[in-house]
Amino acid sequence: MPNWYAYLGHGDPTFSGNYAITFVKPNCTTGEEVCAIYLNQNTAIPQGFDPLDPNNPFPPMIQYIADALATQVPQPNFPFEKPFVYLRGPVW
Repeated sequence: MPNWYAYLGHGDPTFSGNYAITFVKPNCTTGEEVCAIYLNQNTAIPQGFDPLDPNNPFPPMIQYIADALATQVPQPNFPFEKPFVYLRGPVW
């Protein structure tokens, strides 16, 4: 079952250990920082999409995160495809 994972706001946003499952859809969409990611998982902490893991089961997620940070737009940004990375303004 797919779930949203909230970025905890610190550390590398491409490291899966910096996320925790949330059972609500995020209110954020655009901004300068990663807010949340959407994965087809149901573990408390998402299982690996780390760039240094040779068994990375979600290599597109790292590209989506990089693209989102570069454009400040949810990614992927294709028509009719659900975005997997949402952004937010800076946390003060």
